[in-house]
Amino acid sequence: MRSTARVVVVFSVMIAGLVALASMAGARGRLADARDPQRLAALAAMDEALARYDVPAAVQAWRQARELGLRTRGWRGPAEAADAELRLAAVIERVDEAKRNARELWLVALFRARAEGAVDGALNAAEGFARLGDRDAAVLALRIADKLAARSGAEADRAHVRLVAERLALPAAAPASAPSGS
Repeated sequence: MRSTARVVVVFSVMIAGLVALASMAGARGRLADARDPQRLAALAAMDEALARYDVPAAVQAWRQARELGLRTRGWRGPAEAADAELRLAAVIERVDEAKRNARELWLVALFRARAEGAVDGALNAAEGFARLGDRDAAVLALRIADKLAARSGAEADRAHVRLVAERLALPAAAPASAPSGS
């Protein structure tokens, strides 16, 4: 009985340690996004170049922002690169071509948001997919956001998911407690 108690204690300490590490990694990813001056400077440089109608400089700055956004651990980098892609595409009149790249970036952002447990990230991706006209991906992102909100236990997160679903005129995500097909 004594060795069984030891095993339980050791196992409990290991689980607690893993949970703490996961929490720290998620927080570190969010902090890295907030303290990424190169990526933010590249986005600002792109917008400034677009304001001057300097398309080559805008394209170069966007490429740098995209690369730096994909290097980050969090969801914000890819999401902001997707937004920037569409701003650039509107100026150079290549929106249809840019939609494919933006969709890929929002998918990366969605998967990272899910891994982080970031409801805001999943909702950002849902709004991005809706802007692209990709209803199925937007609904999927809303479902992920709803599951994350349910997991967090914060009613404010659940209300935010419902608000975004209404604003996008998409069906509200199914309750997280409902059985799914997977």
